[in-house]
Amino acid sequence: MLRQAQPTPPLSLAHIQAGKLRPLAFTGAKRGAVLPDVPTMAEAGVEDFIMDGGWYGLFAPTGTPRPIIEKLNKEINSVMSDPGFEEKYLISRGLVKAIGTPDEFSAMIKADREAAREVVKESGMEPQ
Repeated sequence: MLRQAQPTPPLSLAHIQAGKLRPLAFTGAKRGAVLPDVPTMAEAGVEDFIMDGGWYGLFAPTGTPRPIIEKLNKEINSVMSDPGFEEKYLISRGLVKAIGTPDEFSAMIKADREAAREVVKESGMEPQ
């Protein structure tokens, strides 16, 4: 799984480098590799605020045998950990690698859904 820090640095990087925008903080858990001097929200004094801009993940059909899931996970994590791949396809695009296990990915999705459910509830909106 990949997690992308907010705001997406490549979209704003030219404006930041031109002095038209000043980044205040990353909303992700880690500093971004493209703008390493920009603090996280926690480092800037705002605790308990982590909002990743999005993530990418690989899903398999329900019922896929666990050994196949484990093999895919192992191979994907291996590719994602290759320094050349990481630099060319992740760091250069402002993406933050967050590889892990299938169970960790599932737990993250459940946590994201629960957080969204709470936002909807607190807003008074009706779920659609």
